[in-house]
Amino acid sequence: MRQLNPKWAASANGSSIDLANEHCASWLCDSSQWTTYKTSEAKYAIGGAPIEMWCKAQNAYKNKYDTSASTIGCGIKNANGYGYTINGGSLVDYQSTTVVNTSIPQSAVIATSSWQWLASPSSTSRFSVCLVASGGVGNNAYGSSYGVCPVVSLNH
Repeated sequence: MRQLNPKWAASANGSSIDLANEHCASWLCDSSQWTTYKTSEAKYAIGGAPIEMWCKAQNAYKNKYDTSASTIGCGIKNANGYGYTINGGSLVDYQSTTVVNTSIPQSAVIATSSWQWLASPSSTSRFSVCLVASGGVGNNAYGSSYGVCPVVSLNH
């Protein structure tokens, strides 16, 4: 999890993964849990994009195809985890905003169904992970019925 959430790893000062949301993010980032999605064409698969990967993909798509969409960033908001920035504003736990939603394969990391966990702890509580939905970005208790959107890194 720390490799896929570098801002979080830097802020955690090498502490152990002890919050419930860190365990959930760690499970989502653990490629050994997602071997069903790994084929001979894939380097690895994980259970969801970390917030930093998702923000980069969202903004790359926005800059190329939908310049009216908000620019979304992330940062460490508190000891629980990440918050979002919208168009360079303050860190927030939730924000209604335009989220790029597409089904074209090259942008699968940003495609969402109705709700998608991100593999990063949320600032909201020690029981929440970051979440993206078609109407905004936020957080979700990891035990809820929303879910994963596996990410596969292809060999090229």
